[in-house]
Amino acid sequence: MGYEPGKTQISRRKFLGYAIGGIGGIIGAVVAWPLVGYFLSPAWRKSTPSLIPVARTSDIPIGEPTFVTYEEGIRDGWYVSTLGKGAWVVNKGGTEFIVFDDLQYSTTV
Repeated sequence: MGYEPGKTQISRRKFLGYAIGGIGGIIGAVVAWPLVGYFLSPAWRKSTPSLIPVARTSDIPIGEPTFVTYEEGIRDGWYVSTLGKGAWVVNKGGTEFIVFDDLQYSTTV
């Protein structure tokens, strides 16, 4: 258990420094893990696209951009509110439509 030639000795001070640094790193990782989960949880959440009927297909003329208004329900906890939105819809013929969305408008009540 004494000194052996050819082996490097580590001092007690260095060993305790490494041990405290390792334990501090483990504690830091345990404390930081919930924060990482909080910031990355939106990436793991599966979102389902909501399909909202905006107009009848027979009301949109072929080849002519038509502005339609609709209301979208927004859920904030247990409170559900509606937001008036608008979109440009182009009928390309039959069952093919192009929709340009995210145009918000405000209505007076």
